[in-house]
This record gives sequence, C-alpha cells and structure tokens, in this order.
Amino acid sequence: MKKNIIIFGVGILILGIAAFGIFDQNVSNTDQAMKSSTDVVAEEQPIADNSSESKEVFVHKVGPRFNSITKSELIKATDFRFFIGDAHADKIVSYSRLDVILLEDSEQTNIREKGTGGDLTPDQIKFLKSVDYSTNLLVYADYVEKNKTTGEMYETHWTPYLTVVPEKQATYLDFSESFIDYLKVNLKPATTMLPDDQIKPGLLYFTVSKNGTISNTRIQNSSGFESLDEKLIELIEKAPGNWVPAKNSKGEQVDQELTVSFGKMGC
Repeated sequence: MKKNIIIFGVGILILGIAAFGIFDQNVSNTDQAMKSSTDVVAEEQPIADNSSESKEVFVHKVGPRFNSITKSELIKATDFRFFIGDAHADKIVSYSRLDVILLEDSEQTNIREKGTGGDLTPDQIKFLKSVDYSTNLLVYADYVEKNKTTGEMYETHWTPYLTVVPEKQATYLDFSESFIDYLKVNLKPATTMLPDDQIKPGLLYFTVSKNGTISNTRIQNSSGFESLDEKLIELIEKAPGNWVPAKNSKGEQVDQELTVSFGKMGC
C-alpha cells in the first residue's frame, strides 16, 4: 500500500512538471509572436526624417539635350532605317511621311525638309550635312507596320530626337568629384527651405567654348524658384575644375552646348 502511494505521488509530480513546461513554452511562443509582430510594424512604419539631410537634390543629367549622334555619323544617313536599326525597320511595310525637322530646344520649327518614303530625299541629305554641332533635330516618320507573329497591319509612327555632337565631346576634369556630383552636393543647401512638391522640372543650357571656358549659361525651363535657378548658374560658371574642349573629326577644338536637367522630373 505504501509503495503504491509513493508511485502515485511520483506520477503526479511528473505530470505537474510536464504541464508547467507546456505552459512555459506557450508563453515563450506568445512572447516571440508578439515580438515578431512588433518588429514587422516597426519595419513597415519607419520614423519620418524631417531634417534637411533627407531632402533629395534633383540634378538628373548633364550632357547633350537629346540622344547624341556625331556629325561624321549623321552625314552617312540615307534612310529612316539608319536611325531606328534593321530589327524595327524590317517590320515597316510602307511610309506616308518622313520629315527632318530643326528644333529649338524641344519645339518644332518651320525649318524642315519633307519626304514621303523610307529613303531620305536629296534635300534632306543636304540639310543633314549642313547642320552644325549642338543642333537639335527631329526625324518624324509615319508608316504602316506589320506584326510578324500575327500578320496584323497597323499605322504608327516613330520620332527620334537627336543632338549633333562633336566626335570628341567636352569633358570636365576634377579628380575629387564628377561634375554632376559637384552640382548635387553644392546645390543641396539652396533646396533645404524649398517645398519639394512645388519644385518644377528645370532645364539649363551652357556652352563649353573651344577655349575651355563657360559661356551662354541660361535657364530654358525654370524650377519655379529663382533662387535655385540662380544658384545653379553660379555653380556652373564658378566650377573649380577645368573643361577640356570638344574636338571635331579633324581634331580641331570646337564649341559644344550642354544641358543640365534638374528639379522634379516631368512626364
């Protein structure tokens, strides 16, 4: 009898220890689940940084206005295929329009040579050979294209925007930083007090002369804040590095016009 009582008591003790272990494990799992849940919320809801250090400086590009093409390459053009490549040109069945248009910034002018086929006309070829460096051009083509998979025919168009550049473009020399990094770092203080949502897409033109000096700095599209525009002009005209002038196909130094895209990106 006494032996049975001892065995029974040991059994009760073992059951109690097991129950406590299960309870403790459940509490630990619950705590871990609560901790994990808190971690996720913290990751999804970071604390906002309203300091000036969090403000982005909008300098997107320094270079030619549009897709660059050297003058020595441009004079080789004889058809629209030259501008868009064989893969796409092979899909074109017929043309209804092929115009070469001189641009003022991105605006079309009345200076243009018109055509109706895929080949450039003699006047268009002559026009392309006559344009100078830093000229902006639009090649506008309307045509019928065939989907090689479905056989479907449909009307469409393509409009390559081009900037004629020297064979060797102007370069900025400063071993400490690139020109665009120089602008980003030094333009930042001018943006700290400006509302981000009111800054517009800006565009600035400047010329690197054949002597390596900066000239003709002008705002084409304002950021909406005169102080920001003026600071960018100042930074470009007083940059600490040196500009190596552009060169043509003969190795002669020539002027080159460049642009700076800044502010909020547009559509």
